[in-house]
Amino acid sequence: MDATCERLEVAAKPVEVIGAQQGITKSGSESIDASMQVELIEAYNSVVFKQTGRVATGNKATILPLEGQVVLEGDAVVTDAKGKVTGHRMTLFQGQRRAIVEGDRASGKRATMTLPEMKPKAQ
Repeated sequence: MDATCERLEVAAKPVEVIGAQQGITKSGSESIDASMQVELIEAYNSVVFKQTGRVATGNKATILPLEGQVVLEGDAVVTDAKGKVTGHRMTLFQGQRRAIVEGDRASGKRATMTLPEMKPKAQ
């Protein structure tokens, strides 16, 4: 996946891995490897995610890697060969091929889905 935006913030916390195979020696054969675990990524302004056959855009994106979710907000749009979905907020679930699409209650703007033209069956 390729991602572009104007501003990106990443929140990570150190995770200690104790083992004799990696890291800095603490005492004797025990060692500590200070690794980082990404908890949250926030992308702002002109957010574009490109995946094979699919493009998602929005004004803000919150990526929750531990939960396997991406939340697009502000004119969220996902387009692929099968159609286009738009909404104020869209929650995409990794590996589940599903999403929750919400309209904007304050403005009354509804979520929409546009499907490609269906050709009639030959008789």
